[in-house]
Amino acid sequence: MNIEKEYKKGYDAGIKSVDYLVKKKAKPNIHTMAGLLTSIMDMSYFIYQKDKKTIDKIVSFAKNKAKNNGY
Repeated sequence: MNIEKEYKKGYDAGIKSVDYLVKKKAKPNIHTMAGLLTSIMDMSYFIYQKDKKTIDKIVSFAKNKAKNNGY
């Protein structure tokens, strides 16, 4: 599996979601962004059920990627 290729699929889907939100509002506020993050986390918990280690890996990987993006 190509990790970067798979990551990009998810990242691109997230960008499309944010673009959608921007079209609905001038700038998504913290509650809008929290809703987006919650939907992603809900999906992760649904898919991986009680596999806490996998959920922790997803969150850790995503946080590290975001921190290293330089924003």
